[in-house]
Amino acid sequence: MKMKIAILTMSALAFIACGSGSVRHPDKTTKVDLTGKSVLIVAEDNASGDGAASKAFAAAVAQKVGTVKIVPSIPGPAQGIAKAYAEFGTKNGGAVDTSSPKAMALDEVLKLAASLGKFDTIVFVGAEKGSGMAVPKTIKMDLFGAVYDIPSKTVKAAVTDSATVVDTGVVAQMPLKARDITTSLLDGVAP
Repeated sequence: MKMKIAILTMSALAFIACGSGSVRHPDKTTKVDLTGKSVLIVAEDNASGDGAASKAFAAAVAQKVGTVKIVPSIPGPAQGIAKAYAEFGTKNGGAVDTSSPKAMALDEVLKLAASLGKFDTIVFVGAEKGSGMAVPKTIKMDLFGAVYDIPSKTVKAAVTDSATVVDTGVVAQMPLKARDITTSLLDGVAP
């Protein structure tokens, strides 16, 4: 009986994992070159509910991007900013809706980052709780990423995807998800 439950659980997880549909702006193959850019990372894990997993998530983004300049915390009004900027890219073709509360909250994020230096590019990466049915003992999440050019006030690249992680191994799995979405953001998505 235990074997049957294990097989059903694994099958359900495989089905869920294969069911994600990545969306990317400008297209799925364009690479983002950050060479010579002063990059700030805004990484937020609003899905796992685990402090250690959130730190590991941010560290994995920093490792992939190649900088340790990470906003230490996201102020309340800015929570969900990675999702907003990813959607500016995927739904608005990179145009930022300056009337959006998240766009207005960017100034608060930049004030927090002022002690880290002056930046011309922000890499947003976030995980939000997903909607829909999740298999027991799993966390369904939506992943977002965006590369924002501060001088032009445009999103140069953006990606959204969904994922599922097992809740008992979230600390080990969140960095993997962070690397996956960051790779899709910077290098494109495999066809």
